[in-house]
Amino acid sequence: MTVRWPGLARLPRTLVIMHDLTVVVLTWLGLHWLAGQAGAPPPIDLGVQLAVVLSVQALVFWHVGLYRGVWRFASVPDLVNLAKAAFLALLLFVPVFLVLGMVPHIPRRVFVPYPLFLVLGLGLPRMAYRLWKDHSLAMAREANATRVLILGAGRAGEMLLRELRSQDRYHAVGLLDDVPALKGAKIQDVQVLGTLDDLAQVARETAASLLVITMPNATALQMRRVVALCDRTGLPFRKVSRLSDQLDHASGSHPQLFFG
Repeated sequence: MTVRWPGLARLPRTLVIMHDLTVVVLTWLGLHWLAGQAGAPPPIDLGVQLAVVLSVQALVFWHVGLYRGVWRFASVPDLVNLAKAAFLALLLFVPVFLVLGMVPHIPRRVFVPYPLFLVLGLGLPRMAYRLWKDHSLAMAREANATRVLILGAGRAGEMLLRELRSQDRYHAVGLLDDVPALKGAKIQDVQVLGTLDDLAQVARETAASLLVITMPNATALQMRRVVALCDRTGLPFRKVSRLSDQLDHASGSHPQLFFG
C-alpha cells in the first residue's frame, strides 16, 4: 500500500516560493552593499525595508500568477512574467516607502537596478533547471531508443534525420557515405563516420541496432553491394525512400529490405 502525505504535493511549490523570496532578500541586500561601495551612507531601518520589500514582492508574485508555471517548462513568456513582477513591485515600493518616510534613505542605486538584478536572480536558476531536465530526459530517451546507423548522407539521409528527431524511439548514431569529402562532416548534428566499406566496424563501435539505407538514386548494382555489406553485419536493415515509410518492420530477427 502506498502512503500519501497530504503536504508532499505542495512541497515543490513551497520550495520555489522560498527560493524566490530568498533571491529577493539577497538582491536588496546586495544592491545596498554595492551602493555602500560607491560611497552611499549605511542603510537605516534595513529590517523594515526588507519586510516591506518581501511583503510587496510576494503579493505581486502571486498576483501575476508566477507559481502557476512549472520550472521544467520555463520559457521566454515566464521571463516576461518575472520582469513584470519585478517592475510592478518597484512601482509599489515607492509609495509605501514614501508613506513611511524612508525614500530619502534608500539610494537610487538600489531602486533603479532592482528589477534587472531580480529577474537575473530568478530567471537564471529556472532556465538552468530546464536545460538540466531537458538534458536528463534526452539522455534517458537515447538510452532506450533504437540506435540507427544511416547509410547515405545525401538529401534523403538529411530528411530521415529530421523525421527521427520527432520520434523518441529512434536515435541516429551516425552516417556513412562513399563521398570522401563528407567524412567528419555533420548533418543535423550527426557525424559522417566513414564510407560504406567501414560499415561493419562503425556498426560495432556505435552499437547500432538498425541500419537504414537512404540511397534512392542508387543503381541496382550499387544496391546489391550495400545489401551485401548490411548482411555481413547481421543487423536488421531497411531501405527508406519516403518519409512516410515506417521503421517498425525492421524489429524482426531476420534482416529485411523494404522498398518505398
